[in-house]
Amino acid sequence: MKHNLVDEYIIFSKSCLNKYAVTIMAKHFNQDIFDQLLKTYVDIRYYNIGLKEYEDFQNNIGLTMVNKFEEMKEECENFDILKKTFSMFKFLLYFDAVKECDSVQLVINQLEDFREKELGIIKSKKFKDKIFEMVKEDLLKKKTFIDSTICKNFSIEFYLVNNDGLYNTQLNHNLKFPKLYNDSAINKVFTSKDIKEDSHLVEYNLVSSRVLLDVIKGEFKKKYLVNYSIGLNNKKVKQSEILGIISNDICKEKVILKIKFSEFIKDRESYYTNMRLGYKYAVIIDEAFTMSDVNIELLNVFRFILVSSQSIYYPKIKDRKNVVVLR
Repeated sequence: MKHNLVDEYIIFSKSCLNKYAVTIMAKHFNQDIFDQLLKTYVDIRYYNIGLKEYEDFQNNIGLTMVNKFEEMKEECENFDILKKTFSMFKFLLYFDAVKECDSVQLVINQLEDFREKELGIIKSKKFKDKIFEMVKEDLLKKKTFIDSTICKNFSIEFYLVNNDGLYNTQLNHNLKFPKLYNDSAINKVFTSKDIKEDSHLVEYNLVSSRVLLDVIKGEFKKKYLVNYSIGLNNKKVKQSEILGIISNDICKEKVILKIKFSEFIKDRESYYTNMRLGYKYAVIIDEAFTMSDVNIELLNVFRFILVSSQSIYYPKIKDRKNVVVLR
């Protein structure tokens, strides 16, 4: 898999924005100036990298872009083009689902006024029709792409486990089996080692689809706990394929892999390697855990610590900020 869902969507969105800018700016388009502004925009819009002075992500995008403009104008050799390109970006916010509008046509009318006033380009129906068809076609492609991530045979349930927006996930199948197979036999198959490993392909794709929908809406606080099988550590090709689904930096922050403490102790170097690659883990405190200075220190490498309220260790670690109570 060359890209995961989030990567594919962002790459496509960037290509759309570049296409719109070329069409809008015409002879005034400067690729280098646009690319610098686009990188800053993508960082804050999709990766949430930038100033976060406001709860509303639209305002954070606006403030970050203003700061980038101020930074660029100090060294830009063509300030006039920079100013015009920066001003043009406000229209891209509508086309990239940051700002809502009652009518795309109304935005395009305002865009025509901008082109006439700021770029000296005469209004034309040809331009209006062209940009409208571009936006409509791309919005349809984005919708089709997101709809394609829906799997009829499987579904994911999300359970809020704390008030900071952390969700546990459960993969369910909607497959129909002949009546001669009872539920116990079916569940035994789906929880077998090899099937469980393969199920991560479905699970991670469905969760990354949810992450993508969050990001499109400007929701960056939610995180999701997913299962991880220790057997993947010895199957590097399969592991690379499965982890590749969530290899985008956004997914690495929002999709947290659950492992048992006993599994971590068995193969900690493999987990350390993945952590260095940016993957985040949540550890489940199980029977292998004992209260010692060494083990307490080991807990520091995990994004979350999952523990039962009935565990004898719960009273001793419950005050840590990243402790989540398993029910």
